[in-house]
Amino acid sequence: MTTSMIRRPRSGARAAAAASDAVRASRPDDDVAFVVGDRRIPLPADLVDLLVQLFDDVAAGRDVTPAPVGLPIGTELASELLGVSRPWLTTLLDRGEIPSTRVGSKRRIQLGDLLAYRRADNERRNRGLAWEFLEEE
Repeated sequence: MTTSMIRRPRSGARAAAAASDAVRASRPDDDVAFVVGDRRIPLPADLVDLLVQLFDDVAAGRDVTPAPVGLPIGTELASELLGVSRPWLTTLLDRGEIPSTRVGSKRRIQLGDLLAYRRADNERRNRGLAWEFLEEE
């Protein structure tokens, strides 16, 4: 199976940011739909959430690659995706913070589990940021 990297022009980042902002500004009872020409296709909430995450990634300038969440990956690629060393990744796996399985002597991590950990870790770190210097004035 091959996946292709989606590269977007700079205007794509602006469009993604605008789409993400529009969905976030909508009321909970508003429906979100995909419109192509005369066709209007309502989107379920879970798909809308997924699209907002995609829009946020594109708006932030990150490259996006479509891949199945159940795709098993090795520790080398997993550590690269997290931006950590392989020994630290192994520590996270041993602690059970990221689910993994063994295939012989090799460990495999499902891509979806790794990305869920990364997103939760980023959110945890962002909540921990202190902006007290702004309040000191």
